Amino acid sequence: MKIVLLPISGIITSLAGMAAVVAVAWKHGTAGYDAPASTSKDYVPIFLVSVASVCFLYALFYVQSYTAFSEFARMSKEYKEKKTDKKPSLVGIKYGSESMAMLAIDRTVGNLMEQMIPFLLSLFGYATFVSAGGAAKIGWLWIFFRSYYIFVFKKGILLFSSTMPAYCCIWFMLGRAVYVAVAKMD
Repeated sequence: MKIVLLPISGIITSLAGMAAVVAVAWKHGTAGYDAPASTSKDYVPIFLVSVASVCFLYALFYVQSYTAFSEFARMSKEYKEKKTDKKPSLVGIKYGSESMAMLAIDRTVGNLMEQMIPFLLSLFGYATFVSAGGAAKIGWLWIFFRSYYIFVFKKGILLFSSTMPAYCCIWFMLGRAVYVAVAKMD
């Protein structure tokens, strides 16, 4: 049981960091950032969203580790109590498909990592060419939509309540930034 203290401390630390960033962002808001970013100060709200998204990603990394240890302990207990004939292995659980809980967190982390690069590109593009404040607001929405992915992963079509709005945030910011950037070329 002691081994789970490391991922638990990582989860708490990452979420505390995210909460601190959210508090700072809430205090300073996005008023005065309605134009495209032109100075480093203009990028502060965007930087805060980016830091929060990295804190969220690291929290999920630690949840992934915690889930592997917890599932291994649960399956080992079932094996010892003769509820199953298959002896679990930590490697099989962590890198195999022996646990639905492990699959859910693996897909949550994987999907977030897959979407992080398009998100950050569209976030900074929107801030640079359209509106730094608007990018921050949409960025916080994106984090919100990503935050409950793990809870709807096993719920079938409800998964789209997390993915589709998050994808729309990316495509909206990216499309608008490209449109404005191209218009400036003329």
